[in-house]
Amino acid sequence: MHQMLKTYYVCKKYRKHWGKHTHADIVDICVKVGRHAAIRMEIDADDVEETIKVFREYCQFYANDGWDDILHVEEPIAKILYDDTDLTILYEGKLDLVIRLSNCPVLPIDHKTTHRRGRPEELSNQFIGYCWLLGVNNIVVNKIGLQKTLKPQDKFERHTLSYTDAIIEEWKNETVWWVRESLRRKGEDFYPANKTSCDKYGGCIFGEVCRADPITREWKLKTLFEKADKPWSVGGTLLNGG
Repeated sequence: MHQMLKTYYVCKKYRKHWGKHTHADIVDICVKVGRHAAIRMEIDADDVEETIKVFREYCQFYANDGWDDILHVEEPIAKILYDDTDLTILYEGKLDLVIRLSNCPVLPIDHKTTHRRGRPEELSNQFIGYCWLLGVNNIVVNKIGLQKTLKPQDKFERHTLSYTDAIIEEWKNETVWWVRESLRRKGEDFYPANKTSCDKYGGCIFGEVCRADPITREWKLKTLFEKADKPWSVGGTLLNGG
């Protein structure tokens, strides 16, 4: 879905170059991109077709939504969150979409595929962080429902979340504290489990390690996972399509 959405909004950004291509032609191009991505990701064929169906419904439903002045599509961005003699924190992200409206010169959009209706959680590191990153107070969460029984007007929702400068500043200060706390734990070589997050996003991939007796965890890590040749880089991942 995200590959198709990315292609769709890149095409909309350069709409003046469409020539004789129609909106339907552009949607077909996006679907081809989606199919290619699905093959590479080895996604089940039935899931692919259902996702494409939802994408086509989305494009038709929002064909004339006014999101035409597009500034950025999935472009990585970085900004120094904190800088002192002992510590520099670089905050990096890749925003799905940034548009300009008549009453809002910079408006970030975050696409979310979902099986649930309703307003998203506002106390989100991601959403507040994106607002801080762009120096804005509003962000739109573009929910794309994957429910098979709902009509487009019920499965597609766009929620605007707003944060005051004080809320964003509080988020910044708390984020700096958490980074320092993480560094302190690293120095002590002590990493307490956060058991309130074990079931998030379908379950943590390290769950089997944590459920094991402490004496066997090192063996579990070596057996179930491969250690990367070099440290993971947020910026490098974002620049390479992550």
